[in-house]
Amino acid sequence: MDKGYPLITSKNITNNTLDFSNSKLISKSDFDNINKRSKVDNGDILYAMIGTIGFPVLIETDKEFAIKNVALFKFKGNKVLLNKFLRELLNFEIIQNQIDFETKGSSRKFVSLSIFRK
Repeated sequence: MDKGYPLITSKNITNNTLDFSNSKLISKSDFDNINKRSKVDNGDILYAMIGTIGFPVLIETDKEFAIKNVALFKFKGNKVLLNKFLRELLNFEIIQNQIDFETKGSSRKFVSLSIFRK
């Protein structure tokens, strides 16, 4: 498929940035179905939850894409400082250690959304 919408997974989040270069492209109908539940907006934070865990990314683009197996932190209204604060907090070693402690899996590590909800 040469056309479509990028599908962002944990492998597309590296060094606190989104890498669209190797993202799979999905159809408009798949894009719409995914975004019914987890639409990413400018100002949201994405967090890799499978494989390499961490690297929170503050979304600062209007580019349309969908996500799969990535934690999505949404904020109501214009909360720029709160967004940036949470991104930095998720990078703190003490927070990363707690998330690592909660991580499951031996060959392919993952952290569940319930950990973030707590």
